[in-house]
Amino acid sequence: MKKSFNIIIGLIIGLISVSFAHEKVLFEDFFNSNEANWPISEDNEDNIKFGVYQFNNPSKDVFRYAKKSISETITEKEDFKISISSQLQLVSKKSTNVHGLIWGNKNHTSMYSFLVTGDGRYQISIKNNNKQIHLQDWKQHNKIKTGIQKNKLSIRKEASAIHFFVNDARIHSFPFVFVQANTLSLVAGTDTYVNYDNANVRVSPQADINLVQNAEQGYNLINLGPNVNSK
Repeated sequence: MKKSFNIIIGLIIGLISVSFAHEKVLFEDFFNSNEANWPISEDNEDNIKFGVYQFNNPSKDVFRYAKKSISETITEKEDFKISISSQLQLVSKKSTNVHGLIWGNKNHTSMYSFLVTGDGRYQISIKNNNKQIHLQDWKQHNKIKTGIQKNKLSIRKEASAIHFFVNDARIHSFPFVFVQANTLSLVAGTDTYVNYDNANVRVSPQADINLVQNAEQGYNLINLGPNVNSK
């Protein structure tokens, strides 16, 4: 009984000494105005109103990108969360209309790309040193809402893994590869008209556990869960 009690006390002391990670907002936009200076093309009838960014691409040949540079670069040791909500407009009549987000540098020579289509497919790519690899080529997923329904897309880096979420459901994970990135890009594929809202980029340092010095010996080590590192 005494041994069990000592174990509980030791765990409590250890957990109290955890350096909890606090999220820091690097960028956030609810599109109530164009204070962030997103590109607005009168020819394409872009607009920011009613809390959405209407980003349009009538081209039949090339994709279009709306880029926003973040003032602070995320380091390799920091975790991050990047998310955006997207919704195809009625004028986008093709089910294959591509939209989504890119997190990378402004020239897209280093980046993570997370794209979806109106018929419920997704593609995940990484480009590093201008070499692009499809981590997951186009694949159907039932978590992606089809047609003109809204989807929330998120990229989350946690410790040594990077995760991709649709509507807060994780659909794929990969070992994290660091890319130089400080630019959020919103994507409109060919002949695509899309509304974007609720863009944000958040960062947090990885938390460490500081073990109690000279703790009583003779107990089995306990796994405290993923992403909890001990020194």
